[in-house]
Amino acid sequence: MANFFSSSEEENLELISSLWNKYKFYVLGAILIFVLGVIGRVIWTESSLKQQEEVTKAFQSFVLSKDDPEIDSKLIAEKIMDEYPNSLYADLSALHLAKIFIENDLLPEAEKLKIRAGQSQQAQKIFNAIQPSLRDLVGEIHRSVGYYKSISKIGKFDKVLLLGKGTRVINFQRFVAQSLSTLGNIPVGRLQKLHQINTDQVDTGALNANLSTIGASIGLALQGFDLTLNHINLLPPEFRKKKELKKN
Repeated sequence: MANFFSSSEEENLELISSLWNKYKFYVLGAILIFVLGVIGRVIWTESSLKQQEEVTKAFQSFVLSKDDPEIDSKLIAEKIMDEYPNSLYADLSALHLAKIFIENDLLPEAEKLKIRAGQSQQAQKIFNAIQPSLRDLVGEIHRSVGYYKSISKIGKFDKVLLLGKGTRVINFQRFVAQSLSTLGNIPVGRLQKLHQINTDQVDTGALNANLSTIGASIGLALQGFDLTLNHINLLPPEFRKKKELKKN
């Protein structure tokens, strides 16, 4: 560098010319790659924005179609899932379509769609979208626990069992466990196996696969046979009175 500044202008030009002749293809290649990268980035951005606009309009059409009996909303949802499979709207369409299937007693089809959404790349975004509802749910659990403690002699809980298909949502178990940490170090988990109920006469595989979804049925059956250890009624007194009056 010192030689460069101490040399004459003619010598410097000669040095620059020599360097250019030696490295010009590398320099031109680097410039070409940079320009192509910029162009590719612009094209990709414009394409992504266009696709985002298209899928947004398609999803809006799907949401509006649910209130219009003349439009087949199922076809619109399936089109969104086929043409934009990796988008958040595809997963939202799957969940909406699952709800429609449930309303029409098409439970196996609904379950497939819910599993699809749960395994999606957008699963975390879906979970973030439903967090407000989950916070409400955790608030109800807190209130139920507080009410239970006020009418029973139990001071603490050994474990919280999560029941229902909604508990299969990604990160649901961890979210509930963290939210209930104020109640103490209570383990939170799903119902995996029945230990004190004879299940020899049923398909064990099918039972275990759907165990978390039939908790209410098992509880009602045990109550019907008066086999429950807990006889606490969580219904507020005014509702219990109304229920008794209806019976009479």
